[in-house]
Amino acid sequence: MMRDKRKRCRLSGVLLLGAVLWLVQDLPAQDITKRRLEHESYDVWNTISGDSISKDGCWVMYTVQNGAIDGETTLKLFHTSEGERYSIARASGAAFTHDSRYAVYRVTPEKKLLEEARRAQKSGTEVPKPQLQYLELSTGKLHTIENVSSFGTPEESGKWLACLVGSSEDAADLKRQKQPTEAYEVTGSGLQQIRKPVKLKSREALALERGEMEAKFKERRERGETVAAAGKQEDVTGNLIGKKKKTDSGRLLLINLATGIQWSYPNVVTYSFAKKGTHLAFTTSVQHSGDAEVSAQTVEKKADGTAAADGVHLVYLDAVRLTSVISGVGDYRSLQFSEDG
Repeated sequence: MMRDKRKRCRLSGVLLLGAVLWLVQDLPAQDITKRRLEHESYDVWNTISGDSISKDGCWVMYTVQNGAIDGETTLKLFHTSEGERYSIARASGAAFTHDSRYAVYRVTPEKKLLEEARRAQKSGTEVPKPQLQYLELSTGKLHTIENVSSFGTPEESGKWLACLVGSSEDAADLKRQKQPTEAYEVTGSGLQQIRKPVKLKSREALALERGEMEAKFKERRERGETVAAAGKQEDVTGNLIGKKKKTDSGRLLLINLATGIQWSYPNVVTYSFAKKGTHLAFTTSVQHSGDAEVSAQTVEKKADGTAAADGVHLVYLDAVRLTSVISGVGDYRSLQFSEDG
């Protein structure tokens, strides 16, 4: 009886195997070779970058870059537990405020609109400009400021936001928005990139950089002579004279995120917050008809509380009080606060 059962099991296994082989033979032949990559394949590949988590750990943001040549970026934000989501097209430079209340970012115009404006040789207000937006994450309330080239927030305070309106990215000259191109030439060893000729500095300019000319300048200043070096002229006090090179500047907007109150400062070139949000420093640059200078006392007496001279200025944020650190015709750069502000 056991032998009969074994025979039946073997027979069933043979029949099952035969049925499987018969079914496989009837299946159409499948092409299992890998598909060759085409240019269109890259258009569907997206790249994730700029990932960040808010200080309270409740929000995550990241940017998705479309793989197409003219692909746009999209900012994604989502709540880690409640599942709430936001999606903002063409957003860049996004950051959370220190208190995790806002997400701040710039929205650039569509590339298509910029290209159309460039071809039509438009300028000024006719050209699309980037926006600044700050999104209140808990409510979805959105605030928008037009024509913003940059923004900043304190590292350890969520109360303040500053942005530069209508500065070098005013797009009056769309040529500035073109990306640098690389030129190549055909040689016997293949394609070679064409290098621009190196501009050598004059002996006088090199000596000036090394400080070797300072002693000579000092002697001439003591005699009351005008000093000229490396294309610049100085008076007997060492101040630059003559026409000042134009520096792109804009209107600095300071925003109290807790109250919504805004303050405006014109002719601003650069700005920086103290780490704890106690101060805001900025530099100004104006076109002078002469050697006009404005003292700190004059700056503070202006009706609108703005700075009207080249210089470095400081805002005490506890009372939003403006004072001038230094003023006079010149080019002021590289603002930096100490660690304690």
